[in-house]
Amino acid sequence: MPKSADSGTRAARVAELPRQARACVPISEVEDRDTASVAGTIRSITRSAHGANPTFDCVVADDTGEVRVRFLGVREISGLLPGRPVAVHGKFCLLGGEMVTLCPAYTLLRGRPSTALR
Repeated sequence: MPKSADSGTRAARVAELPRQARACVPISEVEDRDTASVAGTIRSITRSAHGANPTFDCVVADDTGEVRVRFLGVREISGLLPGRPVAVHGKFCLLGGEMVTLCPAYTLLRGRPSTALR
């Protein structure tokens, strides 16, 4: 069966992404306890300190949903800013009804990954 123009265009856009971002799945497909890669845009960041233990949280969203990306022991990570596209790879879990990954690997991306992965 021949490829549609849309699937060919998507394949071309995905090929332009860094290797780490090519295997990304839509955020809505990630389930509790999955190890997965997702790509999206950082919607917001939050810094907090519980005692002497700082945390840095990003909410990463694509067209299908959002996940909280939490880094423990740091107050800031250079390059992780609202509006920045990013690919994240880690183990995801439901925490208080919210999908969260702790201290994942990440890759800063160019462009809009939610558009590039359609």
